[in-house]
Amino acid sequence: RFGTPGDGGYVLCSGAGSFDGIQAAFSFGINGRDEWGIAVSRRLGRLPIFEFDCTDLRVPVCADCDLRFRDLCVGGGSPVSKTLAELLREGPPPQSPPLPAGDLLIKMDIEGAEWQALLDAQVTDLVRIRQMVVEFHSLRLLGNHPVYSQVLKKVLFAGFVVVHIHGNNFGAMDIFESGDFLLPDDLEVTFVNRQALPPNTQYACLPYSDGLPQDSTNTWLLLPLPAAVLPSDDSVKLRHGPAVSSAGVGEVAMQCRLYDCSIVSWTLQLFPTASPAMCLAVCLLTLVLAIGLLALGCLSGGPSTICRRCARKV
Repeated sequence: RFGTPGDGGYVLCSGAGSFDGIQAAFSFGINGRDEWGIAVSRRLGRLPIFEFDCTDLRVPVCADCDLRFRDLCVGGGSPVSKTLAELLREGPPPQSPPLPAGDLLIKMDIEGAEWQALLDAQVTDLVRIRQMVVEFHSLRLLGNHPVYSQVLKKVLFAGFVVVHIHGNNFGAMDIFESGDFLLPDDLEVTFVNRQALPPNTQYACLPYSDGLPQDSTNTWLLLPLPAAVLPSDDSVKLRHGPAVSSAGVGEVAMQCRLYDCSIVSWTLQLFPTASPAMCLAVCLLTLVLAIGLLALGCLSGGPSTICRRCARKV
C-alpha cells in the first residue's frame, strides 16, 4: 500500500523487479495532498512524480521527494483539461528501445472524469504504463454502462490485467442482476501490464473481491463494505443476461450497505421487480423482528449472554 491508511492510499504490486526501469509516476487528482505520490517517490529513490489537479491548487510539499505539480486536469473537457497523451508528454520521453513492460506508474482518482480520460486515451500511451490504479466512480449509473464497457475493453486490449479491486466505503454497494451480483459504487482497481508478469502466469476472473491486509476503509465514519460478488468466467448469467445498453439514461442500480445487502439481495431474488421502497420495508421489518426476538428472549426468564451483559452494565 502506498499512501495513508485511509483515503489517499492505493495498492500496487511491489514484488521483486516490479519497479525496475520505472522513469516516473503520474498522480491525477491529489486534492492538495498526494500521499500516494510522496510514498512512491520516497520508496523509489526520489522518483519524479508529475501531479495534476485543476480543482484544488494547493501544492504538496515533501523535502525528500521530487514532486512536480501542474494545475491541469485529465479528461473532463474544461479549458484547463488535457488528454492523457498531452499530460504524459510533461514527463520523460519513452525509453529507446521501449521497455515491453512499460516505464510509468499511474494513479487516477478524478471523481468520475476517469471514464472520459481513458476513453480518449491512445493505446500507444497506455502500453507505456507498468501499473495503473484507478478509482472508478458511479457504477450505479446503468445507462452509462456501455461507455464503461468500452473503457475497460480498451484498457484490457492495451495489455492490462486486473490484479486487485477494493471498494471505497464513502459510497454504497450496487446490486445487479436481481441481487445476484454486488459491486462497490466507487471501485479502486489495480491494473498491471501483462508484460510485467512472470511467464506462464495463469489468468482467471475471481467471482469475489480478495481482501488484502494492505486494504483500508476510506473513512472510519462508515462501516466497511461487504465483499463484492461477481460473475465467474463461465457464468451463465454473464453470457446470457440482459444487455447493459437496455437500461434507460437515468436508470440506476439499487444500493445497500453492509447491514442490509443480504436482505436486499434475498428480496430481489424472490421478487426481481421489487422496488426500493419494498426492499426498505423488508429491511425495517427484519430489524423489528430481530429486536423483538431479542427482547422476547430477555423477558422469557432465560436471558441471553447479551442481556446479562446489558443488565450488569445497568
